Amino acid sequence: MGWLRDGVPRVLADRETDQALSVLKTLATEVAGTGNLQFILREAEHRYLTSTWQPLTPAHVLDLLGDRQRRVVTDEPGLLDLLADSLLRAEAELHGHTPAVTFLWNHPNDPDRREPRPEVQLSDWIKLFRNYSAPSVLAQPRAS
Repeated sequence: MGWLRDGVPRVLADRETDQALSVLKTLATEVAGTGNLQFILREAEHRYLTSTWQPLTPAHVLDLLGDRQRRVVTDEPGLLDLLADSLLRAEAELHGHTPAVTFLWNHPNDPDRREPRPEVQLSDWIKLFRNYSAPSVLAQPRAS
């Protein structure tokens, strides 16, 4: 029984996969007295990240240096930051010096008749906005 308690978490940690980390996280949160499991989990996360890290290629570095709008996205928080920045830029475009919000409403200057344009027109505006004002992104996925 001691092997199951001590050995299985080590075997999972040695696999260095998303699935093994998920099982270790579940064990660490659901099993009482998991001090050792917490340590094994942290060690497994570190080893997984180290083994799956891929540096930027020289071409990507040159692309980044050549365009201030480009960014590298390597993880979910980075992608969320990019999305939040993009939404802030869209808001600025909608309410800026030459407001684009008029493209999203029928009769934008008449409050009694104002209504949103059809969804297809909203998605067209988002596509145009994305094509002309969003930064280029270098997605740097981890090796699997």
